[in-house]
Amino acid sequence: MNQSDKTFKQLVCDLFKNLQVLDRLAKVESGLTVPQCHTLMVLKKSISCSMHDLSSEIGVTPSTMTRILDILVRDKLVERRHAAHDRRTIIVT
Repeated sequence: MNQSDKTFKQLVCDLFKNLQVLDRLAKVESGLTVPQCHTLMVLKKSISCSMHDLSSEIGVTPSTMTRILDILVRDKLVERRHAAHDRRTIIVT
C-alpha cells in the first residue's frame, strides 16, 4: 500500500467517524436519525413513493427501509398502504 492509499484510507475512516457524530447530533436535535430524515426529504419531494423506489433512492436494502418506516409510521410521520394496482406493492406517503 503506497502513501496515497494510506491517506485515502485515513480520509475515509475520518469521514465515517464524522458521519457517526452527525447522526448522533441529528438524533439529539430532531429525534430522527439521518436515514429517517433523508427518507422524509425524499417523500417531501415526491409526495408518495413505493418502498422499492424509496429504498433505492436512499441507498438502503428493503429490510433496512422497512425498519426505518416502522419507526416513522409509529411516530405518525408517514403512512404505508398497498397500491391499488398491485397489492404486493407498498406505497409510502
